[in-house]
Amino acid sequence: MFRRSDDGGAGGLFPEVGQPPILIVEDDEGLALLMEESLQGLSLECARAATGSETLQWFDSQRSGFLLLDYSLPDMTGLEVLNRLEERGKRQPFIVTTGVGDEKLAVEMMKRGARDYLVKDKDFLAALPATVSRVLRELRGEEELRRVREDLERSRALYQTMVKAATGVSFILTENEGGESRIREFSPGAEALFGYGREELLGMRVQELYSPGEFPLVERFFQERAGRGERLEGEATLQGRGGRTFPALFS
Repeated sequence: MFRRSDDGGAGGLFPEVGQPPILIVEDDEGLALLMEESLQGLSLECARAATGSETLQWFDSQRSGFLLLDYSLPDMTGLEVLNRLEERGKRQPFIVTTGVGDEKLAVEMMKRGARDYLVKDKDFLAALPATVSRVLRELRGEEELRRVREDLERSRALYQTMVKAATGVSFILTENEGGESRIREFSPGAEALFGYGREELLGMRVQELYSPGEFPLVERFFQERAGRGERLEGEATLQGRGGRTFPALFS
């Protein structure tokens, strides 16, 4: 059965990005223990599995992990392990380990997505920590790049929303006896911008389209500008369905 190391650090090598645990997949228990010991200096959380079936069982309760994957296992090959994981929607980063003379298999696994491969020769245990550390740094860099790209996409979407808000969305309001301004009609684009249907927008209090606490400030702004005979233009934070907020120009 797979075994989780009791010595694994909770923080991991890169705690700021939530480093996934390492699963050492190796049927030679003595070598697996030596591999785990060689990685202790990296403060990684480690577990061990001796077969492909144990590897799949480990991932049943583990959302993600980094594999040190022996190609030749008692019940299946490393390639079969990867195929089974992908069938379950789990595509995990891995380093493949092979015996001496199996370098051609390692090359094939590199084509399959291995981050690196190590031959289990006399230098294997000495090379393991540096290789794992380098690959984890690469993974961290890729994760940070992914987050930057997502932030850029969100910024681009926000900019597009601002443009929409500033170009052509307008409302005709009516004021009831209590002084509340409600929406009587609106221009095309308002439904998509705020996420409400036509029937929902008609009759809605206009302050419901502003971020909490924003409407009184806008109202005061209009009153002061109008009193001085100045042009009624400014900025405000609007609010759509679900509390989604975005900046907009108003006039």
